[in-house]
Amino acid sequence: MKLLGLLILSFICLFAFPYLGRGDVNFSSDEGLFILNQLRFPRVMMAFVVGAGLSLAGLIFQGLFRNSLATPYTLGVSSGAAFMVSLWIKLGLSFSFYWFNGLAIAGFLGALMSITIVMTLASALKRFEPSTMILAGVGQGMFFSSAVLLLQYFGNVFEVNRMVQWTFGGVEVIGYSSVLKILPVLLIVSLLAWINAGALNVLTLDEDLAISRGINTKRLRKFLFFVTSILVGFIIAEAGPIAFIGLLAPHAMKKIFKFDYRQLIPASLLFGGIALSVCDLISRIVVSNIEIPVGIITAFLGGPFFLFILIKGREES
Repeated sequence: MKLLGLLILSFICLFAFPYLGRGDVNFSSDEGLFILNQLRFPRVMMAFVVGAGLSLAGLIFQGLFRNSLATPYTLGVSSGAAFMVSLWIKLGLSFSFYWFNGLAIAGFLGALMSITIVMTLASALKRFEPSTMILAGVGQGMFFSSAVLLLQYFGNVFEVNRMVQWTFGGVEVIGYSSVLKILPVLLIVSLLAWINAGALNVLTLDEDLAISRGINTKRLRKFLFFVTSILVGFIIAEAGPIAFIGLLAPHAMKKIFKFDYRQLIPASLLFGGIALSVCDLISRIVVSNIEIPVGIITAFLGGPFFLFILIKGREES
């Protein structure tokens, strides 16, 4: 019943939110139909798919590392993508590959670079423990964030504006091409996570128990970390670094579905999509004549939630 409720809310978001927004739009006119079919519906679908993907990534990372604060944002994947995009802008490069423009390619390569660094460090230290990989992610995230600030310092007004605009994150799209780039990857990673849901259940409960049951925890961590980070790379390439959805949505679902990943995976997908769709709706209507980037809205909501988790964890310990 709980999953059914989330599914109903998801349909409401997908089919009602496109009709909501500022301005009096006549959806029966040609102009209104264009706004609805090429701007509003794709934007809502983009918000839902991005939110679902980030929520799933956060859920998997938290399970793999047995740490409630492990997310694409805190592991440095977003910072690596932001650095490559900023470098791309600073160098004035221009390149495209099929449907992917230069900034999308740079964002994906940056995310992939972050994954490689974390995996290489863990392999060099011969330690794939959660604490090692999280600390490696936090360390590289701080480094790349500093590098982005350095590039902004030496950039001109136009370059800095482009860098800052991208780091806000957003789901403003025209047409469905961005959704169709992310959706197949999201479906594949969701299926892989579902197949390994039982192993994640045991790993989250106790690593020694997982090993005693024949689960190769190191291989599981490397495999799911890699495929999930690829998903994050695709999302960041198209939507920029949107913070805290990967933290907020999985935690909310754990309060309802506890730690059964067979239910948590579909629940987090649906709730993540709902959450970012609501944030995007707020970004469109909260201020008259101005659209606030959805990444700012999620940061406003996620920052206090992050502190709440820290305080709650300390009280429980």
